[in-house]
Amino acid sequence: DFSRPLSVRGQNELPMVAGALQPYLSARIICLCSPALRTRQTFDIGTKYWPDMETIYDESLYNASQDRLFHAIDAIAQKADTILVIGHNPA
Repeated sequence: DFSRPLSVRGQNELPMVAGALQPYLSARIICLCSPALRTRQTFDIGTKYWPDMETIYDESLYNASQDRLFHAIDAIAQKADTILVIGHNPA
């Protein structure tokens, strides 16, 4: 599942979602991203719509619990004004 690509539906719908997020991405932005193929593809497509941001690929985000996700966010919260997370269900 780690190597599963982003679906065609995801590729088609992502520009709308990425554009809708654009007004909320400002100042110091960090993207926490799972290193799975589909999340990396999501980030690559989204960067056409998002300003420059630091990206952290965090292996612990793959199949992360909510607690693990919140821990990852807390760990970088002081370094960013906005944090974008690209991960997986159920977290």
